Amino acid sequence: MPGSPQHGDRADHRSQYPLPGGARRPVTVWVVVALLGLEALTLVVLGVSALLAAGGDGQVGGSVVVAVFLLVLALILGALALSLWRLRRWARGACVAWSILVVLVGGSQFGVNPLVATLIVLAGAAGVFAASARPTREALGID
Repeated sequence: MPGSPQHGDRADHRSQYPLPGGARRPVTVWVVVALLGLEALTLVVLGVSALLAAGGDGQVGGSVVVAVFLLVLALILGALALSLWRLRRWARGACVAWSILVVLVGGSQFGVNPLVATLIVLAGAAGVFAASARPTREALGID
């Protein structure tokens, strides 16, 4: 039947329109996307610095592996942020899981650098709370 969704077609309106009724994305979605973008940018900076430092310490192989790992992780976070921006439901769970991991990594750094550890934990906690907030769930059609 013309105009009706066929098997395999995307009947999900979020793939075509920002939000139902032309509404804007909630601030909580902006917060999670911004945090993921900032974390991805940080990983890119760390990855590039690992590549630049690769020649100076005699451990070129290890530095390159670390750099590639950080850059691939930055790509994954960028894709995750883009998916959440496009209001894909699955992205919320991945964002919560990543943010919990960020909190754990930040917590493990308190003995090394308490200020940086506090910032990392706060960023992770903000990601968990923003991704779990009612406006985010409603925008994704979860509630």
